Amino acid sequence: MKEKNIKQQRVEVYFIDAAKFIIMKEGPTAVTVRKIADRSGYSYGSIYNYYDSLDELMFRVKNSMILDIMSLMDELESIPQSIEDIKSLNWKFAEFFMENPNIYEFFYNYPIKTLGKTPVDDINFNDNRLLTYQSFVDKGIINKDDLEVVYLTILASLYGLLNLYFSSNGVTKEYVRDGLNTIIEFTLRKR
Repeated sequence: MKEKNIKQQRVEVYFIDAAKFIIMKEGPTAVTVRKIADRSGYSYGSIYNYYDSLDELMFRVKNSMILDIMSLMDELESIPQSIEDIKSLNWKFAEFFMENPNIYEFFYNYPIKTLGKTPVDDINFNDNRLLTYQSFVDKGIINKDDLEVVYLTILASLYGLLNLYFSSNGVTKEYVRDGLNTIIEFTLRKR
């Protein structure tokens, strides 16, 4: 029984990696069971031995990509202590999506039914994301009661700038970086 479980996990990784590859190269709407099967080396019917639907597989793919992004962001290792640290953290996040527009499309514009918990649910994400700005509370720059609004302001601004960038309106990476830096400086400056 244990060996089958290991084999099942390995096969599921093949399917997830195949779908991730297709998403990155062709976009999320190009993903089909047949393409995943071709890429993974299995028959398309075998995918249904592991997943009830393409939606379920895509949900697992999204979870895997969330872990990938969390790993990327963890490379910064420490809690930001300065406005420059916050700029760097947010720019790294923005730059990841600008270099991977199909992943951005998959995350924010491709509809997937929620089929359970995500890795974000398991790490107490809401509390952890607010720790990013804790040093600004400690320094008296941000009121603790304003922490959520500060976080949401910067995050919503980042997504807005990314949407402008991807909208083919001539917005450049420099415009996104400069706009993000201006918003962060304005939001985090001591009043």
